[in-house]
Amino acid sequence: LPDETTTHLSNPHIPKTIGIAKSFLDKLVSCHVVYPNGATYEAFPTNNLLHDEITFESAVEPFNSCGIGFRNAPPTLSGTYELISVVDHSADNSRSMTRQKFHLTFYYSDTWTIRSTDHYTFLTNQLIGKTMTIPKSFLDTLESCHVIFPNGVVYEAYPKDNTPHDTVFFLTAAQPFTSCAIGFRGAPTTLSGTYELMSLVNHRADSSQSLTRQRFHLTLVEIDPWNGEANN
Repeated sequence: LPDETTTHLSNPHIPKTIGIAKSFLDKLVSCHVVYPNGATYEAFPTNNLLHDEITFESAVEPFNSCGIGFRNAPPTLSGTYELISVVDHSADNSRSMTRQKFHLTFYYSDTWTIRSTDHYTFLTNQLIGKTMTIPKSFLDTLESCHVIFPNGVVYEAYPKDNTPHDTVFFLTAAQPFTSCAIGFRGAPTTLSGTYELMSLVNHRADSSQSLTRQRFHLTLVEIDPWNGEANN
């Protein structure tokens, strides 16, 4: 596969993933990583990766693929990584090996743009949706979006939606209109509280990146969609 080159802002809340995609009909047999120093480590089925900042991106079968995650990786881990994926194909019982190189540059930044806090009281049911978002220019590209739930747990919403509730989800849109946005539909009142969005954006004008954080105080009130009365 062709090489990929990425410059990534390193932050404990913003992971970076690299991977070799496969069909969910096929089965991952093994995944190995060649580090910039030339050493090769097994990532799957046994995770022998060397650093705490580098992990195998495991998933429930049959969705496992050869994917590696970097979280808060220091600039010293910059360099060229190579993934080696071995896959069994169910269609013809064949086996294939795929290799791909990734040129990664990590850098630190403690600069956040903090937006003012928004407060919402929201009537919730299965027919009414509520959204919260950090807007951006359509000329810029969203790199990642994370949400901190009221209990303090951080979830990735984009590029991979790992939000834990069916009633809370990332609002997808066609590029270049994708922004860091979360939707609520039919969410129970127990999900009321303070949420925080963290948006990482690439700016087309000067090829820079920026981090933006915004809190949303959300109060959910259940309402019967058929008679319009709130439930106490």
